[in-house]
Amino acid sequence: MIDNLVSVIIPTFNRRDTIGRSIRSVLNQTYKKIELIIVDDASTDDTELVVNAIKDDRVHYYKLNRRLGACVARNVGIENATGEFIAFQDSDDEWLNNKLEVQLDTLVKTGADIVSCHMEKHDVDDKRKAYIYPTIIKEGFVSHAEVCVNNYISTQTLFTRANIVQEILFDPNVLIGQDIDWIISATRKYTLYIMKEVLVKQYLQLNSISGLGSQERLVKTFSYWLIKYEDEFTHNNAFYLKVLNGLVNNMSQIGDVNTSMYYKEIFNHDMNLKNLIRYICSVLHLMPIVKSIRNRKNEVETVFYIN
Repeated sequence: MIDNLVSVIIPTFNRRDTIGRSIRSVLNQTYKKIELIIVDDASTDDTELVVNAIKDDRVHYYKLNRRLGACVARNVGIENATGEFIAFQDSDDEWLNNKLEVQLDTLVKTGADIVSCHMEKHDVDDKRKAYIYPTIIKEGFVSHAEVCVNNYISTQTLFTRANIVQEILFDPNVLIGQDIDWIISATRKYTLYIMKEVLVKQYLQLNSISGLGSQERLVKTFSYWLIKYEDEFTHNNAFYLKVLNGLVNNMSQIGDVNTSMYYKEIFNHDMNLKNLIRYICSVLHLMPIVKSIRNRKNEVETVFYIN
């Protein structure tokens, strides 16, 4: 029987209304040998009071003096973890009570270095129907090249050995997509196994890191990835195109018209009519008009659908 300590790390910022549910979902796991490390990224609400009201010796609370971001908070948690295994949870999400037990068993049986699972996503602000993520056909090992192109991973689904995250920390330069960035780095060396089983409930909110106003942070992140993963692009064209398209799409969202050099690069690496038209429109500064027409078309289609 496996009886190793699992360290669970929760970074948090101003989550007084949701962190209690998140903590309880960790403490109520069927696998009991855990320590829960909560790193508060300088919250200004009553998050600390909510955490301190939970009386359980397995809970360890750290509060940063100033806001440094989720990556730094996770890294602080990693530095203070004493378990042989590490899992991450978000302060507004919920685990099914057998998550750790099932993932630990899967890691041992498959021999994988990292195990991830599916999750049920709930958009609590616009009341959209829950859906399952990621949408892969079958479970199994996923290659590094595939991880670079497809967003299969979310941090709260990860389970791995402590030595791996101690070696590969979270990159504070990545403002959005921190989970994607970490798994790309990790799978250069370590194996990833994705389970089909749903073990996490994610609750998306407007003030989540990927919510309102995220386009500017995405522009900075994609721009940084163009430098960080330059060596990857030489043998993974699909990854390069994904980063370039992500960059120009979000530049357009914030009204930045300086996209022609990137659209030219996209066309050079994927020569089709659509990319040629996009490049020409960007040179003529017509992309805002194209975007407006596209948005209007979507509005008409939405009204038609509702009616």
